[in-house]
Amino acid sequence: MGLLLCGPFITAEADPGADSTANRDTLDLPSAQAQGRPPVSVPADVHGIEGDALQRFASLDDAVNSLPGFHVREEGGLGGYSELSFRGSDAASVEIDLDGMRLNQEGEEAPDLGKMPLLWFSGLEERSGFDAFGAGSPGALARIDLSTAPDSSGHAELRGRVGSFSTAEGAATVHGGEKWKWTVGVEGQTAKNDFPFYNNNGTDYYAGDDAEQNLANNAYWSRGARAALQHDGSFWDESWSVLWLNYFKEYPGIPDYVFSDPEAYTRYNQWMGAWRVEAFPGHSKWEADVQAKRLNDAYADPGQSLGNLSYQEARTATSVALNARADLPLNPKFDLTPEIRLSDESVDPTATPYNQPLPSPTATRQDAQWGVTLQEKITRDLSLSAEGSEEAIHFFANPVKAFPADTAHSATLDLTPLALRAGAAWRTFLGSFEALGRYEERAPSTAELMGDNNGIHPNTGLDPEKTWAASLMNEWKLSGLQLQTTAFWQRYENPIRLGAEGGSAFLQYENGSDYRAVGVEEDSRLETRDVESRVSLTVQSIQILEGLGAGFWPAYQSPVEGHAEAFWKPRVPLAAVTLGPVVDFLGPYYNEDVNAVPGTHVDPEWEWGAHFSAKRSCMNLAFDARNIFNRTYSDFAYSVRSGRSFSLSVSVDL
Repeated sequence: MGLLLCGPFITAEADPGADSTANRDTLDLPSAQAQGRPPVSVPADVHGIEGDALQRFASLDDAVNSLPGFHVREEGGLGGYSELSFRGSDAASVEIDLDGMRLNQEGEEAPDLGKMPLLWFSGLEERSGFDAFGAGSPGALARIDLSTAPDSSGHAELRGRVGSFSTAEGAATVHGGEKWKWTVGVEGQTAKNDFPFYNNNGTDYYAGDDAEQNLANNAYWSRGARAALQHDGSFWDESWSVLWLNYFKEYPGIPDYVFSDPEAYTRYNQWMGAWRVEAFPGHSKWEADVQAKRLNDAYADPGQSLGNLSYQEARTATSVALNARADLPLNPKFDLTPEIRLSDESVDPTATPYNQPLPSPTATRQDAQWGVTLQEKITRDLSLSAEGSEEAIHFFANPVKAFPADTAHSATLDLTPLALRAGAAWRTFLGSFEALGRYEERAPSTAELMGDNNGIHPNTGLDPEKTWAASLMNEWKLSGLQLQTTAFWQRYENPIRLGAEGGSAFLQYENGSDYRAVGVEEDSRLETRDVESRVSLTVQSIQILEGLGAGFWPAYQSPVEGHAEAFWKPRVPLAAVTLGPVVDFLGPYYNEDVNAVPGTHVDPEWEWGAHFSAKRSCMNLAFDARNIFNRTYSDFAYSVRSGRSFSLSVSVDL
């Protein structure tokens, strides 16, 4: 009945040659990051998930995890902790942009995608190939661009979802204007997250006392708002945007004993704003943008329900960044793109109460990055590109004292990470090819240098992490079929990892053993009038090269991972119907680097799901089932990923 409210069903398909950005607004800035490159540009190694396809996933984590080369470890339920890696790298090697605003600020190790509301986003694009400044700053091996721009043709869009474990989500977007285009959006979500899991009662090697019970005290809620304003002129385009996100996350007590009352929690409040101008878009495009970010992040556990090192910490972080670039055609064959980035960031922790006398210090960090990209068109079907960039980093913190000792550590650090990249692209009858070689240096993040108040000590003696990488990508298209295959080799030197500080109970970030990853990624897509399918697969050999773990896999890395979905679109009256199965596969992995003990790895796991949707004109109804055959699925250590769940979603384009 509800499907009849939006008028007659239109069966005409969109013109593939039409401008897909016609309805994009100010906040859809990732497309502008192509730097105005001409058609001879080396094609980027890009994977995207747009519109309805993105909304089929339970979370942003699951969407990223479906992309080849990515693996996401996550706790269960809405708002759970997550950490991603790309081709064996750590999370800090992936740059994440939200509406063109870079989230990897104040030197954070990695933005947590598990806290981002999926219904807010209209598109996700991952790129790991050649782009202006490669995938991002020195040390960035891949970049994820998130867009909240409305993908509807109307003036308003409403999305809602309800599901298992008391989950409810909602998002609304309104946009309009002609000379000055504007967009306003809000979102909210909540979940009790009381799914079942197996409790081993503190006996890892004795299954006789294991029991299933519900996970308690794991609630989450968030709310947010965004606004944008854009003006397109004859010689320049101008845009303004602001975004606010606020959330609360509750944590259960230590599960091996008795669950405590819900005393441990996190409160998070973030503001981001950006201004951008683009001049002379029809010739040599000049771009500049300024963005600012402020966040308040507080963690509290007054009853120490998560252990005797769990107390309280809070921080206020502010940052301002300036980016400027120009696309300069030197002649019909050469294109030069210089770019500069400047940022100033500060972190101001709040003094901690209870019996924790030594709070983390205040810190400041200034970054200046400069670089240039040179591109040459050899023939109509062959082009070469090379680029180099360097970043000067000055980090300063008040004397760093390690809890509970009062020994002061050096708190000043100057680093100059370097990135060198070279690529070639050519078109043949076998499709387009891209070859890419790169050397990346990643400086330690502020979090890695400073530690925190919960048992992670500072270490200002960290060396930059170095990566040598090479890849060869082939993309072939025929009608509705698209095949993208990438072979890669990557070697990591001085990787920054969290480890034990000597024989103490404390932790510390340190430079670990070198390791390398070599493998193949495949992303195949088929879309016809009656069928829509996608298969993503990563097969790799990943191995530690030195130390006690030499010859073994790094922790949490798997030799094979895959995602597959196949949907039938039967021709029925009144509505466009899509239905079919979804499956994710994760090969065996270890949760420790030194993993020589037989039988200690996590067995391979299959996660099955199903999707059904019906769309008529402006309304779309969808039903999703996830993790159907394993209602107590677990990921790493004690981190329940999710139980069997169901959800019902609705979106309306007005």
